[in-house]
Amino acid sequence: MSLSSLPEELGKLSKLEKIDMREYSVSSVPSSAVSLTSLRHVICDEESLCMWEEVKKAVPGLLVEAPDTCLSMDW
Repeated sequence: MSLSSLPEELGKLSKLEKIDMREYSVSSVPSSAVSLTSLRHVICDEESLCMWEEVKKAVPGLLVEAPDTCLSMDW
């Protein structure tokens, strides 16, 4: 699935701890994401890793990773 970007309101999700973006291709992460102080884990693809760098600097303990395997719900 392709999204052009995540909404700026993402930063208002103060209790968000994990976001899995493996199945979504976005062109940017909103600047408000640096306010996600509860965020601990971001899973994304290789192309999106660099987009999370500013958030990683602002949120202590945040793990941003791009796993080799992709989960599928196709059985």
